[in-house]
Amino acid sequence: MPSSATPDRPPGRPTATGRGHSTTIWGGWADRPRLLGARHRLGRGPLVAEQPPRHAMAHDSPTVVIMGSSPVPPSISLLHATFHAPDRALEVRETWLAYSARADLVEHIFAMDADDDQSIAATQAYSRVISPARSGEVTFVRNVNAAAASARGDLLFVIADDLYPPLEWDIALRRAIGNLDPLKDAFAVKINDNDNDRHDTLLRHPILSRRFYVRYGLFSPLFRGIYSDNDLTIRAFSRAIIVDGRDVHFEHRHPSFRPDITASSSQSNMNQPSEYQYGSSVLSASWARRQREAPRILLHVKPTQQLSDRRLLLIRHQYNVLSTCGYALKRACPRFYSAQRARGATR
Repeated sequence: MPSSATPDRPPGRPTATGRGHSTTIWGGWADRPRLLGARHRLGRGPLVAEQPPRHAMAHDSPTVVIMGSSPVPPSISLLHATFHAPDRALEVRETWLAYSARADLVEHIFAMDADDDQSIAATQAYSRVISPARSGEVTFVRNVNAAAASARGDLLFVIADDLYPPLEWDIALRRAIGNLDPLKDAFAVKINDNDNDRHDTLLRHPILSRRFYVRYGLFSPLFRGIYSDNDLTIRAFSRAIIVDGRDVHFEHRHPSFRPDITASSSQSNMNQPSEYQYGSSVLSASWARRQREAPRILLHVKPTQQLSDRRLLLIRHQYNVLSTCGYALKRACPRFYSAQRARGATR
């Protein structure tokens, strides 16, 4: 079973401990009036970390207003999978928190294997989940899913040791989702983590609303690492909405996108030919060719746009119809489709 250690304590923020538990609540979460009440009514499973004391949930409504008439912004959980790179992991963590505009609304959770002794020693002061070791096996999906099960944020954001954010990235993400409510609306967000393809729609580092996670989960446990993002992308497009957040640029320090980057042990381990073969076989068994290869359309949310449940449903059906037509065009006239895609007429 995953376990958690002493959680995040931003400077100057108090922590609270509960009785009968072996963990400490991360600083800053106990004094947020919009914290947990509404989320637990959504039927989430058990958490790895303990719940805050009762006084922290005195205000149970997701529409609590503080500081005049400004609603509390959505909170964000960073699900950080790390693998035998303690120095890089700590650097990435500090960068994400330092570059956020509202660090008090950001939760960071490390996810690692039980045999990663160096990472365990380096992260003992922070929130984390430690899962049983599986020698020689890629455990990315298993570890990230374990972190998601303990997360408390309105938005769940999967990051890794090779992803770096822009300044005030949290404000940019909240701007991208506009008036969508992550507790009520099921959606994913596609960020810009691939400079080589401006039409990229793959949820390589997915952001999921709490509602999406409750209904559809995160990564399928059938996968280990490779193609788990393809599976999630198909699931998100077929059953919910993918919000276009590609205006928000993140630096992905991966040799596939940066030839000057040397592959880390994690990247080398995950990108073995055997892992591609395994992931491809699972993906092919899970989805038809049309679903795997059809183009996907992302929703650009305007700042003041109000999207009702009915409107989101109609958009999803419309996008799926257009996707099916795009797949037919792609199969019948590949050259014409490629030309249209280059012009930006399709995605």
